[in-house]
Amino acid sequence: MRVPAGGYAPQPLCLMNGKSTAYRILLAQLTVTLVLAALLLGIQGSRFALAALTGGFIGVISNAVFAWFALSGGVQPAQRVMRQFYLAEVSKFVITVALFLAALSLFKTLFLPVLLGYGLTLVVYWTVPLLIPADKASAA
Repeated sequence: MRVPAGGYAPQPLCLMNGKSTAYRILLAQLTVTLVLAALLLGIQGSRFALAALTGGFIGVISNAVFAWFALSGGVQPAQRVMRQFYLAEVSKFVITVALFLAALSLFKTLFLPVLLGYGLTLVVYWTVPLLIPADKASAA
């Protein structure tokens, strides 16, 4: 695909759908994380809420990194796309481990809310694509 003189290359519909879905998932994960933290703030206090917020942010940040690596290359040959996805997955894993180690050092006794926040982002990751109607996903 040639880039026009203005520097903007129109993206194919399949790539735009991937980015749109990734943005929806990240927004839903962020929303669920903030709602959980607000609920826990009222029920358990600020330290508990901050721990859950940290866990949720681990999920959001790691998925944002994956989406950036996986979807930033544009249209490419299949072998290159697979390489990008492998790089994206390895990056996501390394960042997730590093952030969990940091969270463990900060919230030694409150690690359960960290896991709760992270776990909810995983639930969102798997359910949001199922909730997007097929016609809306292909037109997005």
